[in-house]
Amino acid sequence: MSSTSHELGNMATATAKGMRSVDGPASPHSEEMSKSDYADSEQLARLGKKSVLKRNFGFMSILGFSCTILITWEATLVLSAQGLANGGYAGVIYGYIIVWLGNISVFTTLSELASMAPTSGGQYHWVAMLAPRKYSKFLSYITGWLTVGGWQGSVASSAFLTGTMIQGMIAMNNLETYTPKPYQGTLLFWAIMLFAVFINAIVSSALPKFEGLILILHVLGFFAILIPMVSLGYHGDAHDIFTKFNNGGEWPTQGLSFMVGLIGNVFAFVGVDAAFHMSEETLNSSVTVPKSIFLSMLINGTTGFAMTIAVLFCIQDLDSVLESPTMFAHMQLFLDSTGSVAGSTVMAAIITILGGCATVGMLASTSRVFWSFARDRGLPFWRILSQVDARTTVPLYAISATTVIACLLALINLGSATALNAIISLSISCLYLSYFICASLLLYRRTTKGFRMPDASELPALANTSGAELVWGPWRLPGTLGVINNVITCIYLIVIFFFSFWPGMMNPTADNMNWASAVTGFVLIFSILYYVLWAPQASRSYYSLPHLKNTMPSSSIIGGREGERFRFTVITDGLFRYEWAPDGDFENRRSAFAANRGQCDTPDYRLVESDNSIEVFTERFHLTYNKAEFSPEGLFVRSYGKFATTWRYGDVQETLGGTYRTLDGVNGRIQLEPGVASLSGFANVNDTSMLFTDDGFISPRKPGPNRVDSYLFCYGRDYRDAVKALYQVSGPQPLLPRWALGNWWSRYYEYTADSYLELMDTFEEKSIPLSVAVIDMDWHWVKDARVVEARASGWSGYSWDTTLFPKPRKFIEELHKRNLKATLNEHPADGVAKYEDMYEPMAKVLGHDTSHGDPIPFNITDPEFLRAYFTILLKHIDDDGVDFWWTDWQQGTHSSLPGIDPLWVLNHFHFLHNERLQKSRAATERSHPIVFSRYAGPGSHRYPVGFSGDTIISWESLNFQPEFTATASNIGYGWWSNDIGGHMFGVRDDELTTRWVQLGVLSPIMRLHSTKNRWVCKEPWKLPTGSGQGPQDVVIKFMRLRHRLLPYLHTMNRRAAEHGEPLIQPIYWEYPERSEAYDVPNQYYFGSQLLAAPITSPQNRGTKTGKVKAWLPPGTWVDFFTGVVYDGNRNMWLTRTLDKTPLLMRQGAIVPLDACTECSNGAANPQGFEVVVVVGADGHFDILEEDENAGSDSVKAPWVATSISFNQRHGIISIGPSRDGELASPRSWSVRLLGVRTCNGITASTGNGSLVSVSTTPVENGTVVNLGRIAPGDTANVHLGHNPQLSINDPETLIYPILYDAQVGIQLKEEIDKIISPKDVPATIRATQAAALDMDEDLRHILNEFFLADSRT
Repeated sequence: MSSTSHELGNMATATAKGMRSVDGPASPHSEEMSKSDYADSEQLARLGKKSVLKRNFGFMSILGFSCTILITWEATLVLSAQGLANGGYAGVIYGYIIVWLGNISVFTTLSELASMAPTSGGQYHWVAMLAPRKYSKFLSYITGWLTVGGWQGSVASSAFLTGTMIQGMIAMNNLETYTPKPYQGTLLFWAIMLFAVFINAIVSSALPKFEGLILILHVLGFFAILIPMVSLGYHGDAHDIFTKFNNGGEWPTQGLSFMVGLIGNVFAFVGVDAAFHMSEETLNSSVTVPKSIFLSMLINGTTGFAMTIAVLFCIQDLDSVLESPTMFAHMQLFLDSTGSVAGSTVMAAIITILGGCATVGMLASTSRVFWSFARDRGLPFWRILSQVDARTTVPLYAISATTVIACLLALINLGSATALNAIISLSISCLYLSYFICASLLLYRRTTKGFRMPDASELPALANTSGAELVWGPWRLPGTLGVINNVITCIYLIVIFFFSFWPGMMNPTADNMNWASAVTGFVLIFSILYYVLWAPQASRSYYSLPHLKNTMPSSSIIGGREGERFRFTVITDGLFRYEWAPDGDFENRRSAFAANRGQCDTPDYRLVESDNSIEVFTERFHLTYNKAEFSPEGLFVRSYGKFATTWRYGDVQETLGGTYRTLDGVNGRIQLEPGVASLSGFANVNDTSMLFTDDGFISPRKPGPNRVDSYLFCYGRDYRDAVKALYQVSGPQPLLPRWALGNWWSRYYEYTADSYLELMDTFEEKSIPLSVAVIDMDWHWVKDARVVEARASGWSGYSWDTTLFPKPRKFIEELHKRNLKATLNEHPADGVAKYEDMYEPMAKVLGHDTSHGDPIPFNITDPEFLRAYFTILLKHIDDDGVDFWWTDWQQGTHSSLPGIDPLWVLNHFHFLHNERLQKSRAATERSHPIVFSRYAGPGSHRYPVGFSGDTIISWESLNFQPEFTATASNIGYGWWSNDIGGHMFGVRDDELTTRWVQLGVLSPIMRLHSTKNRWVCKEPWKLPTGSGQGPQDVVIKFMRLRHRLLPYLHTMNRRAAEHGEPLIQPIYWEYPERSEAYDVPNQYYFGSQLLAAPITSPQNRGTKTGKVKAWLPPGTWVDFFTGVVYDGNRNMWLTRTLDKTPLLMRQGAIVPLDACTECSNGAANPQGFEVVVVVGADGHFDILEEDENAGSDSVKAPWVATSISFNQRHGIISIGPSRDGELASPRSWSVRLLGVRTCNGITASTGNGSLVSVSTTPVENGTVVNLGRIAPGDTANVHLGHNPQLSINDPETLIYPILYDAQVGIQLKEEIDKIISPKDVPATIRATQAAALDMDEDLRHILNEFFLADSRT
């Protein structure tokens, strides 16, 4: 059971057994659906419900239903004893008038609510929509139990009363021989209930006609009773009738006796709300139900009053009537009036038949209350009780439950009729208390300023439900008249509720005591305890957000006061939110975009406000606003600084781009969505994303035209701070598991368990490390006969294909033994087919009819489906050991909730699910949560990793990918995983594959992938070799490098999570004022220490080199792979053979690598480090590691920091000590001096001054200094000598290997050699000489690059 529904605090729905399901708002699809049906279904959808009950009731049938449940004139005959004893003749008359008028007031008020929200839930739904959100769930829950208790008491009292009236008729005909027995009353009770069940369940379609016929009997019976009784009976004195009071209860005053006797008349009006609970089966219910109730109050009230007068005039001996051996005053009255037992029996039979028929209607109404409350998960066994039978379209389980409970209550009669009467007395106290809660909350909403209820003409897509906008229905009392009536309603209900607990006499015994107070108190206490002790465990959303504030501090908010339709929230000194709400009702809930808004501190700002203007001043902007509806003239902002500009409302500022939802089928470049970095200095984000409710579920936005909810970023060209502001309002990027930063293997292919493991073993044999094993969709049934038979597409699947993976758990275990994490692909859109392992359990929980084998629809916006999706459908796969899911949603942005993108929902709850999954596992198996899914919009960075889609294999696609990945940081999306090597189509091009792998190694996530095609594969050993420089050699070398980079990448991972610095950053973030930075979109910073300029175009076949035009920022740079030194602050062509790609480090940069050159699978902390250092400037870098030996789970593992610093002046590199904890064992260390080829006099020492033996090794790109092992907590210092310098490039050494392999003329090579060979020739002279030669331009670029790279050459 769960109490989180529309009514109880969440968007809960249930599902119906059979062909109808209750799965949230949806438009009708049947072409045969009438206009009225469509309007009713649409209105129900606005309440967050789906129409599943057949609308069989029209106006006349629902009027008959209302009248025949009330049976007021019948009740005045049957229940007149209490009023006659306390109040007497006059008391009954005047009491009747008060009760009649009071009920007209009550049900006029409640009819306003029924017109607003015509649902079977009635009172508890209205409480949810009216109560302050803080109390909505609790009050709705309690009201639901009161309504259920009240109606259960009503149906039981009706059946009990009817059964005992039958006993009274038998006694009337056998006064001398018949003594009524309790067991007879119980059996008759059961018979009445069985009759009611027959009408409600067996011939349910006939119920409306049945009620219409009973209405006729109700009217004709009135005259059939009244005429003979008045014609043949005693005629009393009018003066006595209207003035004589009685105090049979011996109360201190006649007035108190009158109030006690008032309850007898109240019973005559019990059940007026029955029609409310049939609203979902009534055509045009928002009008028909209130009209039927009002008319039934007039009909029943009038006939009841007439019958009351007639009865009082016909009573000759009050005592004999009250003490009749028939047990009923009206039967004795019939006998006295007619003098005929037969005639009296016929008259009594009319009353009894109508009483039995009233039980039919009461069972219908009670079962609908049960069903609705179960649908909203307010009752135990709600999954069963909420089901609707497909054949009859009635809630058979709810009918059965109501009947069983009533029949069990009847057993109490065997022991004590007093006890039974005590229980069924709930019908007044519980129902009237539920009426009062509704009426008082409506009065509160009517009179409290700040709550505005628009007209029905403004009816939005979702209204009159918890958390949504309130909208008047077509039936209402306008203005002051409605408020006055509402006040009268509340006063009347308080009085009746108070006296409903009073006994009939001053000093009652146990037998005649009114036990309503005890029974009502029990219901309240039970429901509260049930709610407090059990319900929250089930009702608390399975996935909930952390407890965060929804709103900013009040000091940051400008406007939004009473009568104001504008509101501004100053979030940072360069970011504010601006809102326009035509109804003055502003949105405080967190959105998918602004999930962290409430956690932002108020920045310093100055406010200047007058009656018609507002000005806001911060360090970055000046806002001006005229307090009118937003317009370019009335709302504008000016930024400060060198590039100061003005933004006006409605301006569409061109930004530097953000990212895009998917690259599926894209070949080359596409237009990116906006980011928050803009050359103009302003970037606007219109927030239309879904909202989060207080209990962690989701909600659509408040609808209506002209609503504005936007954020303006005013950061000029401070792009990095703009993105950090985005993280402030939206939430930071989460920390990725370290293993996510290694190599991923993925291929869309029909592997078997054996072939996949064999593949993994081949990677290991060839020393190609992996950390993640991706199994694409063929892990589940795709082409099996059962898929074909079910007419399924095979794309969605949740059951292992046991022909390929006979022992799934063993398969996953084997992957884990190989230090690989496992993820499975899922395409969820097709739902759950009948052949799935979890089809039956899912169907049972969701109430889905399995008789036809129909698939269970995918509805991620239904909380019940959501819970079952994770706890049943995915759990049995999770239990096999799967580490995370690859959620591959490709079906657009629409769901069953208006404005809710399913991708947002999948990403959010999958991430929370993985967080729970990791916490549930053994400490050694846990990791930080992760999902693998697609980009849903701004704010999606909270759910890494992103899957960019199925790209075309082409140079055009490769050429766009660096820009695509880097530009995504402008919207904070820092963890893209692209299909490295491309996914499909194209041609085989081994050079393209190699260049793409180089890019992948220098990307956020390195994931090889390809489509299901025997000619498309990415296994490195299937590429050609080439003396260490062929595609195979290069791909293997770079994949090994990726794992060597893990210490650096994981440090950057934490930097991204804690400091808002994405791993990949465009060059213009660092140099926003340099136009050259915008001209190299494919160039980016790879973390804080590396600058990448990947080659994304084919190589020159003559020179066998690829090239890229780069811009080197100011400073001196050294190539990571070659050690070539470059002067910065210029554009130049960088040329590389296939085995290298331009990757540069500035002077003072430090990059830690794993010392192991052939790392094993997984991503364990290294046993040794190689630290790459570029001398020439001071530098510092902290290696950050999670201490795997700390004994705690990895989700909260302590971090160990090892500092590395370089002092240029003294030429000292310092390593350690480690801080914030110690790793378990000493580790080996070496230093690679990039671009340094002379290594004389290098020494090393420990922190205490002891010398350390070192060895130096010259390598292609510099010199490696080996230090040996350093103990935890110790420090090592490498002494390079005072002010060490980078070596000067040797153009001859750099050019000759390329020139030798070049496919150009031999004579040209001779001419070039003549230029290179002479010593002491300035580089500019050499370049001039080369310029005079006729040669391929790419060859000229090579010569110029190495001649002119370093001005010292």
